[in-house]
Amino acid sequence: MTDTYQKLYQGQLTTGATTLYSAITASGTILKHISVINVTSGVVQFQLFRDGIASTNAITPYWPVSASGAYEWDGTMALGNGDTLNGLASAVSAITVTIDGDVVS
Repeated sequence: MTDTYQKLYQGQLTTGATTLYSAITASGTILKHISVINVTSGVVQFQLFRDGIASTNAITPYWPVSASGAYEWDGTMALGNGDTLNGLASAVSAITVTIDGDVVS
């Protein structure tokens, strides 16, 4: 097995849920760090989902991030082949998300 530590995604959320990352290797991906930054001068909310966008797929609440504030997650989340991480925000061009992890092949 080979571990490749890398940035898996970096971009801004929209008001409609979109796929931020999709695991594409048979061995999967291990998410290690997620950074959420509000780049605006007002409070903006965001939410993340795993493997879909229904309320049963939510992995965070609809979380407020203060003006110029941040939310950081450090942990371990395994994604198998085809598993996805999805996200949305209450405003466009407001929340920047960076996801780092280990792609295992």
